[in-house]
Amino acid sequence: MASLQQRGLAASTRNNRYRALHLFFRWVTDEGYLSQTPLVNISPPKVPRVLVPIFCKEHVEGLLGLCPPSTFVGARDRLLVLMLLGTGIRLEEATRLRLKDVDLTHECVKVLGKGAKERKVYLSKTILRALLRYMALRKPEPEALWLSEERRPLTRRGIQTILYKLGKRAEITGVRVSAHTFRHTFAVNFLRAGGTLRHLQEILGHANMDALEAIPKLSSGR
Repeated sequence: MASLQQRGLAASTRNNRYRALHLFFRWVTDEGYLSQTPLVNISPPKVPRVLVPIFCKEHVEGLLGLCPPSTFVGARDRLLVLMLLGTGIRLEEATRLRLKDVDLTHECVKVLGKGAKERKVYLSKTILRALLRYMALRKPEPEALWLSEERRPLTRRGIQTILYKLGKRAEITGVRVSAHTFRHTFAVNFLRAGGTLRHLQEILGHANMDALEAIPKLSSGR
């Protein structure tokens, strides 16, 4: 680890090497080849937190302005933007959504998160209206919620491409148009509105509070 630092490798790179070694030596000790990991007195390199730029009101308006709800593609993209912005779900979670996961009676969707843990994410009236509009323009099959123009299930890459193209057309700069940015924007907006970190942890499906440490710093921004 000292050698990596002397070579000038970034803290993030050194941290990744440390984590790989940590996992390897944990396996070695679990299997009984060593009684103790050689890393016992070595701390992981500290990685500076990178604050993710978030969307402002003008960014969101620009994106939604490109999503006319009267067309299938427009209604789909509008729902995608609103759902990511209003729920903070991960890209993988959004990709997995099926029609059966939508509960209009209780105004929520069932999300399958990391570790195959299920949770309910509640939808605002705005998202519900966009959802109903989209459902009216799509066929009942297939089961996937997000469909391409050819009415095939969208993949993770397909959703990423939709967001990227929307960002380019809206001429958004300085902020990456991705599900991850929507997730951070949701978190900041939630805290600005008076929400607590503990409640935010439950909504976002985090196993612990570590990933939320930098968000309070962001919440005082734009």
